[in-house]
Amino acid sequence: MSTFAGTLLKIDNQSVPGLRDYEVRYEKIWASQSRNMSGELRGSLLGIDAPIRLTFGGDLREDDVASLATKLNQDYFGVTFFDPNSQTTKTAQYYCGDYGLRLIDKLKGRYETISIDLYPVSRYS
Repeated sequence: MSTFAGTLLKIDNQSVPGLRDYEVRYEKIWASQSRNMSGELRGSLLGIDAPIRLTFGGDLREDDVASLATKLNQDYFGVTFFDPNSQTTKTAQYYCGDYGLRLIDKLKGRYETISIDLYPVSRYS
């Protein structure tokens, strides 16, 4: 088993500071999915999407939070991420779900942990 030593995630080809937790989920996309009276599943698997759940925390500075928010507030953005399933780096267009920024201490510029969900616009390559 190998250990990935590179950057786990880049948004628009830039590393993002403060990444604490990283989870790639694999969601199956079905066409014409249904169950018959016996409870048997019928359908055609179209493919698998890979939403990504991120948590940022620790010593998040105002500049880091502002930079991250600027990236996430775009309609769509490029994400390069490490895919644990294939043990390779993948790239795709993503968009961000809703998120909140909670300021803990304005004088010190400290923010509470930020949780973010990224959703693929298209299949990754």
